[in-house]
Amino acid sequence: MASDENQLPSAYLADVSDKLKAISHPLRLRIAETLEKQEEVKVGDIAGVCGENQPLVSQHLTQMRRAGIVSTRRKGTQVFYRLANENFKKILGCLRDDYNDTQHKPPVYSDLKKESLTPESDDLPEIPLIP
Repeated sequence: MASDENQLPSAYLADVSDKLKAISHPLRLRIAETLEKQEEVKVGDIAGVCGENQPLVSQHLTQMRRAGIVSTRRKGTQVFYRLANENFKKILGCLRDDYNDTQHKPPVYSDLKKESLTPESDDLPEIPLIP
């Protein structure tokens, strides 16, 4: 089988797979969403937005930093977190689009009952013929 020249390299796919695993937790996705909205955020502020305790958020941020999803900047004793790669904002945008598409989806024609689309002949009003 010939390899496709547009096929992504295996090493890249392994790296991306590790990053996707690192964000495949609801709290980590919420953290990423928080960082998407603000350029740099302290762990205490992230914990407040997420409604979780700071030690738990710190543990998740450590996993995300190891995977290269977030990066840090230290100022004195404070550590500021930010998304390390702008492409994660695109991933979050795709998730948001998917949510909006599935949550606000109008009914599909095939979902409607056939009976509601074909009224009985008794229900039809009589239309006078024009001579």
